[in-house]
Amino acid sequence: MGLLGKDFKHRARIFSILGIVLILSACGTTRTYSGASLQPDKVAIIEDSWNEYFIISITANINKFDGKDISSDKVEALAGQHEIVVNLTYYQGLLTLSGDPETYTINVEAGHKYRVNGNWNGGINQIWIEDEASGAVIAGNKQVVTPIQGAKEGKVINSISMTCKSPYLLEQDCSIWSGATRSIVIDGFEVKVAGSKDGKVVLVMDSKWFSNSFSHTHSKASNNSYYAIKKVLDAEKIEIIRVSPMKSFGNIDGYILELAEDGYSVLKNYHSNPVETPKKSKASHTGS
Repeated sequence: MGLLGKDFKHRARIFSILGIVLILSACGTTRTYSGASLQPDKVAIIEDSWNEYFIISITANINKFDGKDISSDKVEALAGQHEIVVNLTYYQGLLTLSGDPETYTINVEAGHKYRVNGNWNGGINQIWIEDEASGAVIAGNKQVVTPIQGAKEGKVINSISMTCKSPYLLEQDCSIWSGATRSIVIDGFEVKVAGSKDGKVVLVMDSKWFSNSFSHTHSKASNNSYYAIKKVLDAEKIEIIRVSPMKSFGNIDGYILELAEDGYSVLKNYHSNPVETPKKSKASHTGS
């Protein structure tokens, strides 16, 4: 069971059952050209998406294509320029919210598959359409927060499949339900951490990961949490050997830091009460 996902993912499936029924009822393909059906390499496929973000679900649906109402979840079209109308819907339990439909002019290529996608971003109706193979955005605006530069040294970790025992054994302050459980404060900035028994592996997470997961602030907060921890370790001259980003649903959920020596013992001195923060460290938080 993953640190951030399987329990919440299970609940998301239960709470969003009404949304699932609505999606299933729209399954199928709408052919938008006349004549005989063509081979896949002669047409472009544009498809809806269904994304789960912990206890909420978001769908991006094709409402219209070249002026024609679409009730299926997939469109088959000839190569060239087309007009598409996409709508974003947000599900949380029995709550359903719909954003304003967005209209785009797209150019599609034969043999390519495209997906309409979106993120609620705390109420912002963010929609984009991308090529599934290349990831290229052909319409809309996909806001992406990239991992910090140091994280390129490590392999990306799937937050959903990660546990307190795999791929690292985190025996200090780690919960299967919420990941890092120890709150520390560095110059007024709160971070959640967990660590291995020897303190050489540290899990760093956004202290408000649950609420921030519903908005575009989550990945930035995860990056800022890393920078806060790095400042402390740098001040204590503890070398960071490798940094690996934890990701799910396009978000950066946190980082795993592999250290040359025990750094977790140092971090534990930074109590959740800012008044108790050690005065010996010159570390200060710097975000990006």
